[in-house]
Amino acid sequence: MAHDDVLAGRVRVELKGEKCDSSYCGAGLQLSPTAELEGLVIIGDEVVIGDHVRLTNCVIGDGCTIGAGASIDGAVLWNDVNVGEFVEITHAVVCNDTTIGSQASIGENAIVAEDCVIGNDARLVSGVKLWPRKVVESHAVVTHSLVQEERWSRELFTDARISGISNIEVNPEFSAKLGAALGTSLGAGTTIIASRDDDAVSRMIKRSITAGLMSAGINVSDLQTTSIPQTRQELHSGKYVAGFHVRRSPKKHGFTDIILFGKDGRDIPLAQTKSVERFFFGEDIKRVEFENVGRLAFPERSTAMYIERFLTALNTERIRNRQFNLLVDYSFGLAATVFPQILGELKCRTLGMNSYVDASHFADPLAEVLDESSIIMRSLGYEIGFKIDPGVEKIALVDERGIWYTSLRLLSIVTKLFLDTNRQHEPYLIAIPVQATEEIEKIAAGYNVEVVRIRNSHGAMMEATKDDRVRFVGGTRGGFIFPEFLQASDGMYTACRILDMLAQTDHQLSELDRTLPKRHQSTVSVPCPYEARGTVMRKAMEHSEGMQRLLVDGVRVSKDGVTVLLAPDKEEALFTITAEADSADQARSTRDTYAELVTQWRDGQ
Repeated sequence: MAHDDVLAGRVRVELKGEKCDSSYCGAGLQLSPTAELEGLVIIGDEVVIGDHVRLTNCVIGDGCTIGAGASIDGAVLWNDVNVGEFVEITHAVVCNDTTIGSQASIGENAIVAEDCVIGNDARLVSGVKLWPRKVVESHAVVTHSLVQEERWSRELFTDARISGISNIEVNPEFSAKLGAALGTSLGAGTTIIASRDDDAVSRMIKRSITAGLMSAGINVSDLQTTSIPQTRQELHSGKYVAGFHVRRSPKKHGFTDIILFGKDGRDIPLAQTKSVERFFFGEDIKRVEFENVGRLAFPERSTAMYIERFLTALNTERIRNRQFNLLVDYSFGLAATVFPQILGELKCRTLGMNSYVDASHFADPLAEVLDESSIIMRSLGYEIGFKIDPGVEKIALVDERGIWYTSLRLLSIVTKLFLDTNRQHEPYLIAIPVQATEEIEKIAAGYNVEVVRIRNSHGAMMEATKDDRVRFVGGTRGGFIFPEFLQASDGMYTACRILDMLAQTDHQLSELDRTLPKRHQSTVSVPCPYEARGTVMRKAMEHSEGMQRLLVDGVRVSKDGVTVLLAPDKEEALFTITAEADSADQARSTRDTYAELVTQWRDGQ
């Protein structure tokens, strides 16, 4: 770099500051007596240099702080750069107002623009460039320049999902490399299944991943536009070693998700995600010879086979005889391509809303959609209504009164229906997330079943089905698993299974809602840096000593009819407090008390 000539004395320039041996020091310098300055070191005004710092042929701008044990060799730091302890910077440029965490390292010829944040123990390899206001998470390894991307994470996956800004973070280059890394972990000559939603970006990304897989010798069977449950069901054929689905994120507008499946249709195991990450970040990707490049195929009759399995898992005659009047909101999702045919086979009289696939629709104002459905239910006298999410994994439900149930209340109602229709299988287990209300235990008390609490994720729900004693898994977000059909959530099957259970029991939804136990929950999130999570968890453990508690997804404590769950967020620097009680006021009061406690623990009070 150009500054190397100045620091090596090959170019003579006028230098500011007081001459200190071979270095130049600005006003207000706080220099530890144990710090070492070698060669030409130029230090600006109001700089703080900690113990055992080693500076060699470098420039330190005004207002910089250098933590103890740091080593800076041949680098230029602009103004107001904060360098943590034991950081190593070699022949790089760091611009104004950047923060570098402890034990991070920045390689040769790297350039970090202004207002960047580099986390603890992060590493920037040689030649990397960070544009302004980028965030590099702790322990991450940055292997290419960040231009449009906002951040670089230390891990690709959240559970079995990769999510990023469409065509910026999740772009064709990234996706092709991901496909090659996945292919390397699977081994050449194997076959994988692929699918996507109707979004144009999803089509592009799926094709890029497919290209990467084929370059590693993987054969790809492309289901094209197909729902996640149908893709998982196809994996049951045993012909594939894995699968993936690309979709527009249902949580964040402008984001794309890539979800990986194992050979059994469940999410890809943690060990395999780590294997993919090692190949992706380690650049140790294996390409095959040209004659061994993978093949691309398009399976036939996958939808017909899915519908056949679907109907076989139901008592179709019982549902047909009941002749349900239904309202179905398809949410412009892929259920609109399959579900009408299934409902026709079941002789249901159905009014469909938003019943065509349209990728341009994202998040309609939910209240308006639910109000419209409620009016239709009351006006036309329909018995039951379903809203199926665009990904076809979750549902919402409205009863004959036009009342929509919360996902927690829906869990209680579906659990009651399942218990009533499966007495012949007792004893058995049902699994529910740790965040579910204690309504479930109260309902299950009248049956010979055991309630098992699991982590609050779809991955944990699928994992629970590996125990043959588990016959039902209920979620807190509208997803349900019936293992005899699929070891994952399928919104269409859930809706039809509810119809089957209603036909068998003659229950009315409104009557179940009126008679079942009812609890109240209140939730709040407290900001909590990742490095403070351990402290908060330790304090929570100490606080709950001697209480009835459950250590799943955090700390869940129960006392005097009140339950509190303290859980770190998986994706954001937050701690979530969920309080539950017999009254809404008591739940809110308890929530606020524990939110204050978490704040104190976080701040070291």
